[in-house]
Amino acid sequence: MTGPDATSSGTTDPSATSATGTTEIGSTRLGSARPSAIGTGPVLLCVAAIGPHKGQDVLVEALGRVADHDWTCTLVGAPVDVDYFAELSTKIDVLGLGQRIHLAGPQRGAALDGYYNAADLLVHPTRGETYGMVAVEALARGIPVLGTTAKGLPEAIGTAAPPGWLVPPGDPAALADALRRWLNDPDLRTRLRAAALTRRAALTGWDVTARRVAAALTNTGPDQLRR
Repeated sequence: MTGPDATSSGTTDPSATSATGTTEIGSTRLGSARPSAIGTGPVLLCVAAIGPHKGQDVLVEALGRVADHDWTCTLVGAPVDVDYFAELSTKIDVLGLGQRIHLAGPQRGAALDGYYNAADLLVHPTRGETYGMVAVEALARGIPVLGTTAKGLPEAIGTAAPPGWLVPPGDPAALADALRRWLNDPDLRTRLRAAALTRRAALTGWDVTARRVAAALTNTGPDQLRR
């Protein structure tokens, strides 16, 4: 396993959960409220708490601009802003994407793994990021990443043979252009997948993370902690 677990961004749920396992946000339900995304073509995945800072509205608008291509997209995460979630759900319907975008709600464990395993590309349209652990979680599974230049993501993705690329945050046109390029170019998809697998091999594990944290807390170098 790589570094700290990124799944917490998709598991914090401030709303009520019904006995049937669906999550209620006002009059809207996650999970069972919409059918799973239906269609053919590449599978896109976004894993993040659903709120303005994570930019799902930018992603939905960008997807509307590439609706003439084959794709499906799943948004995994718990809403942290009820009004934003309602507006996002409305935007999906207005753009006619209700059968192609699945609001899966918060997921964890094997269920979350299943979404990652089915994905061809992680799209992370965040407007601000401390590090970008979700991107690292995707790369650890060999999944390329389309993210933004928000602070933290460039470091998470890496610069040597980058397994994805970055666009300016809050720019649906730029995100749509990047998605269109990826969707239209199977060779690019293959190259980015290979780069993601290479990046996976370079990721550090929990043991390295623990040594670095211990070194910072004790003001000793990592080499001393190995002794």
